[in-house]
Amino acid sequence: EKRNLLGFEVKTEGRGDDRKIVSMTLANRKPLDRNKKYLIAVNSFDARSGGHHFMKLRAFLERPEANCVLHPVQTRDALIGYFQRHKIVHRIAARIPLTVAA
Repeated sequence: EKRNLLGFEVKTEGRGDDRKIVSMTLANRKPLDRNKKYLIAVNSFDARSGGHHFMKLRAFLERPEANCVLHPVQTRDALIGYFQRHKIVHRIAARIPLTVAA
């Protein structure tokens, strides 16, 4: 399963539980500074394992040294709130006529 870590370039090897990060740089390919801390945000679904696809991420975030802060707003609720506030700007016309099953 692919996910984007905006601002970073991550290369991995292996599959499934054997997948490991082999290199990680900033998006401009500059190396990470080992003496610097980086703030990384992930959505609540992925932070809680992404439907069991990201169990290693969940285990990492549960470690005290990860200094993980869970925001009280769930991703789903934030999206619902956004669309409720902004309503429909314009409808997107279907390219293929949709049929409704009775």
